[in-house]
Amino acid sequence: PHGREPKEMPLKKFPEIAFDESKFDSNPTTNTFVQAGYTVTSSGNYSDDVNSQFTAWRSFTGLTNGYGPGWVSPSGSYTSGVANSTQSLTNIDTATSTGSVSSRNGAWLKLELPAKIKLGRVDFYDRYDDINVNGGAQERVSEAFVYGGNSNSGPWYEIGKQSDATNMAHYTDDNPASLTINTTSYYKYYIIQPTLLAKAISYGSYGQLMFYGYEEPPPAGDTSLDTTLKS
Repeated sequence: PHGREPKEMPLKKFPEIAFDESKFDSNPTTNTFVQAGYTVTSSGNYSDDVNSQFTAWRSFTGLTNGYGPGWVSPSGSYTSGVANSTQSLTNIDTATSTGSVSSRNGAWLKLELPAKIKLGRVDFYDRYDDINVNGGAQERVSEAFVYGGNSNSGPWYEIGKQSDATNMAHYTDDNPASLTINTTSYYKYYIIQPTLLAKAISYGSYGQLMFYGYEEPPPAGDTSLDTTLKS
């Protein structure tokens, strides 16, 4: 008889909750939003008003087809659609980063999870659909980098690029660009950093961001005896 193949666990969506302004704690000074063990922050927002349609937590409500709400970076953080130095990410791991860089220009959005996960996919949503803004040109991101880390301040390990996602030319507020992530590492923090926009505008944005991954398995039991016997 053949032994059973181990069953592969399905990808699980994170955050597991929907951010809601009636439920989260926020600190406008540090641009931090905390709910049910998840923390969302960013390098900056188009508006620092917690109730604004453009603050970081808006990209984690789970609401698609939203006609506008989502994270929007500060005005002036992009020059004709290209990230400038007013917003940047530092402490990037040079061994994993494209171009071996240790820092990059561009606003960013960070999700801290209650426990480490191994990321398998990221879905990127625009803030608008095909017909309701600027002749359907929308605010799509052409390039963004995905990083993982296990400290709030890095180092940040590059694990993907949005330009490798499917549906990049057509993603909308309810039809995402979907990026498969190939990593063997479990991280507690994830960052999305758009660096190039499809339009020559002064801010980057997303409608929703959805992470799919695998929870870290529980630690194995004490194996010291096994190690002793095998040595």
